[in-house]
Amino acid sequence: MNIDVRQRPIGAAGLVSAGEHVRISRFVARSCAQRRKCTRVSWRRGRRKSARNAKAGRATFPDIEFSFLSELAMSEKSYETRLARVVAYIHDHLDDALDLNRLADVACLSPYHWHRVYHAFYGETAAATVRRLRLHRASNELLQGALPIDSIAEHAGYSSVQAFSRAFQASYRIPPAQFRSEGGASRFVPLDEVRSGDTAMHQVDIRSQRGFTVAAMEHRGSYMNIGRGFEMLFHWLAVRGLVDPRARSLGIYFDDPSAVAEDDLRSMACCELFSPDDVKFEAPVSRVEVAGGEFAVLTHIGPYAQLCFAYQWLYGEWLPRSGRETGEAPVFEVYVNDPRETAPGDLVTEIWLSLRQSA
Repeated sequence: MNIDVRQRPIGAAGLVSAGEHVRISRFVARSCAQRRKCTRVSWRRGRRKSARNAKAGRATFPDIEFSFLSELAMSEKSYETRLARVVAYIHDHLDDALDLNRLADVACLSPYHWHRVYHAFYGETAAATVRRLRLHRASNELLQGALPIDSIAEHAGYSSVQAFSRAFQASYRIPPAQFRSEGGASRFVPLDEVRSGDTAMHQVDIRSQRGFTVAAMEHRGSYMNIGRGFEMLFHWLAVRGLVDPRARSLGIYFDDPSAVAEDDLRSMACCELFSPDDVKFEAPVSRVEVAGGEFAVLTHIGPYAQLCFAYQWLYGEWLPRSGRETGEAPVFEVYVNDPRETAPGDLVTEIWLSLRQSA
């Protein structure tokens, strides 16, 4: 069976509307006009100083207008750097009060304009980003820990359990207490208990795939926090015009979370490239080759926090009964839709498990 696995990237960093392009251009134009005014003053002073230096036989400096043109050429790179600081700051300070003025300071942009710039680049407001990431963390705490719900609510920045429950249910379509009790483990029951014909939640496809190249950003720490790597990676790609709607976004995971300390877990946030030889790679993004071969592919529908149950079922139930052995390549996940635009319950994730070639 031919299966099309080329999906839209997980990030929306490069999808900017025409209206937002106009607003950004006007903002950049105002900033450039202010810098031109300052530059003209400095240029006149520089010309007078160069004339005095020439009379005295001293070396003169390059014309200041060249520096100004270089500054304009770097304006796009400047926006990349500024917004990258904001994304990193949000991920590193989820427990802090993240008001818009503070984030504007981090971006070194006017509080009157920076919010529109952020929305244009990322497709959601900064407040929506903070809320989404806090609820994502809360979903993992509900499934993996023993913290009471009121403590999880406070950790997520809500003043009451009621407010947290409303926000969680609006996003996950299920109250937090029910999410904790049902979890998702019940969706991956032992094969002996699966009723005849009841295979929708346990479908595993065997697919063959050629090797391919990805742009990758390394991540160290909890796999649940790899989202920061994707945010930074897709921003890096977007400002270079490298976001391709055909490309798959994927996460490569090297370690078993049950055997390796959380702080030492190694992974990579990746995006497929179709013309990798045309890309000039710069740190922290690198070129990585993903090996081809035969794979067992389990499709999971639901919040990322529930993926642990899918892994337990794939390794503990399906693999021993399949008669197959794992290959040498690390497991990776393909993210079919965008968490900025998709409810957690509708997120589609493909788990690709490398297999040894059958005899």
